[in-house]
Amino acid sequence: MKLKYGRKELEFEIESSRVIDILTADEKTGIKDPEAAVEAALTSPIATAALADLLAAKEINELVIVVNDVTRYTPYNYLLPPLLKTIAEAGIKKEQVTFIVATGVHSPHSAAQNREIFGEAAAEYEFVYHNCDQDLSDLGQLSTGNQLLLNKRAAEADFLITTGVILPTTWPAFLVAVSQFYPE
Repeated sequence: MKLKYGRKELEFEIESSRVIDILTADEKTGIKDPEAAVEAALTSPIATAALADLLAAKEINELVIVVNDVTRYTPYNYLLPPLLKTIAEAGIKKEQVTFIVATGVHSPHSAAQNREIFGEAAAEYEFVYHNCDQDLSDLGQLSTGNQLLLNKRAAEADFLITTGVILPTTWPAFLVAVSQFYPE
């Protein structure tokens, strides 16, 4: 039997007497051109203006993009090229863009992991790692009585973009990348 596990496959044997049933999922075809789908979403989003219009409407000295860490697979190979192209076409220079990796309590990536996850962007842009205990801005008290703390660079950015995915979990549910902003 083969089982997908992370980015690999595990192969193992199970005695036939222990198999009750084998379930198979219906095969679904994916989007034929995911990068074009991202471009379409950036130019014709649901319930908001196109990203290019939002960028043009504001004077931007620092743009921050919050990205997931290695523990949450996100197809940045499809997402980042059209996103960064739109940002560049708006006249925002690479030096004005900072990526904040939402590590939560996980360790920062190695340079090799960054290249694997973010491709060319890893070498062309500044990447910083969020530290959940340092460099936070206190944005006030929530209705729950807890303080809302946000990464200082994200809070002070002229323009903030967050990225994420919806993933199936081992429970009968889906994981949404709310760990980037999750007031408790």
